[in-house]
Amino acid sequence: MKTLEIHELGEIIRKVRKERGLRLEDLADDNISPATISNIERGVPHVSKDKAYYLLEKLEIQADQLPSLMMDEQEQLKDLWIQLRLVRSRLEFGEVNEALPLLNGLELEDKHPFSSEVQYLKGRCHFKQNNLRRAERAYQKALHLAQYASESSNMEARCHLQLGVCAYGRNELDDALRHTENGIRSYHSVTPHQPVWYLLHCNHALYLERLGRFAESLRVVQEHWDSLGETDELQVILTFYWLRSELSRRSKMLDEALQFAYKGEEIARRNHNHFSMFTFWTAIGSIHMDRQEWFKAEESFKTALLCEGKLSTDETSFTNTYSRLSILLMQQDKQEEAYAMIQKAIRTGEHCDDAPRLINALMIQGNFYKSHGRMEQAIQSYRQALSLSRKYGYKKKTYRVLYLLAQCWDGRNEAEFQHCMRELYLIQKEIQSGDELFGEVEW
Repeated sequence: MKTLEIHELGEIIRKVRKERGLRLEDLADDNISPATISNIERGVPHVSKDKAYYLLEKLEIQADQLPSLMMDEQEQLKDLWIQLRLVRSRLEFGEVNEALPLLNGLELEDKHPFSSEVQYLKGRCHFKQNNLRRAERAYQKALHLAQYASESSNMEARCHLQLGVCAYGRNELDDALRHTENGIRSYHSVTPHQPVWYLLHCNHALYLERLGRFAESLRVVQEHWDSLGETDELQVILTFYWLRSELSRRSKMLDEALQFAYKGEEIARRNHNHFSMFTFWTAIGSIHMDRQEWFKAEESFKTALLCEGKLSTDETSFTNTYSRLSILLMQQDKQEEAYAMIQKAIRTGEHCDDAPRLINALMIQGNFYKSHGRMEQAIQSYRQALSLSRKYGYKKKTYRVLYLLAQCWDGRNEAEFQHCMRELYLIQKEIQSGDELFGEVEW
């Protein structure tokens, strides 16, 4: 008996049992336990063939009834699968208000093989509506129901992937990383790998980079680099190119960083992916800044900002571009333009609730004020950055802001200076040994 056959038989048995008002315990006896009956109904692989037929006999389901019953069941599952495909397409078109009513109209029992898929798609709908809490509840329910789905659906891994994305959207990077690593562990390997496999490893590297764990992020990228040709997930490929470029830049391998950034921009341009073009031109500008090629850097940032108002995606990454351009303008002694760009970075970071980039922008603002002798305003900016860093547990950013505050208090207020130094010592103890402590701010 093949897995598919057991799956179909299990659904028939479940329906007949429900129609007759029987519980699992009502069918159980010394020869078959409630747990075994549940496994049969869920189509769990490797279930005993004899036990399945024994259960059919107990329900008085005749062998000659099976073909028609199985055909009816297959048609119902096929119709339901088509409905779910409609939902996925409407979601892709951004028509959440069309997709959600279709899902809400489906009344499936928890043990139905598609019950977890329905909850998962509800989570996608709520995420599209930017309701992260409701999305997370739906994904958690789908995760609970994943036990009734087939292993090939990789529902558990898909739920952890999306829960990680939700946590990232709430600036909770440690939770995002934890869910992603759980997703990798729960993935059931198939050949070829499903898209969720590449998405999980892509996000794994990205979250490590966001947490400042650059060496670990680079290891993930290098481990999966040669397998990129096996996936047609464009965003995965583009993200890996961006990570390879950014991590090379942080390692001061600027020629290599530029090579990967230009290649990524070319792939994005060929595929008319404007958001990724924007991301790569920002990366290219940053590399030219590190090479002190100010004109090339400015032209790159200006090219990136041609996307302002033209992207359908959120404006989160603009915070980064405004911040880096403000630093470039300060280098060129264009102070008024630099200050205006800093304010744009802060407003965008606040609007998008993008804590990591907002913290960076506030530090740049503090640096601007400090360079102009406006120490009280600098301290205020640093304190805002410190509050956000502590709120979200960004230890390296907390360390960096405390260091900048200590510089402000040095020679001005000894008590505040000593307080900062004490806090610096405590946060240093929390940071894992081996991590780079005095690295640049993660712009």
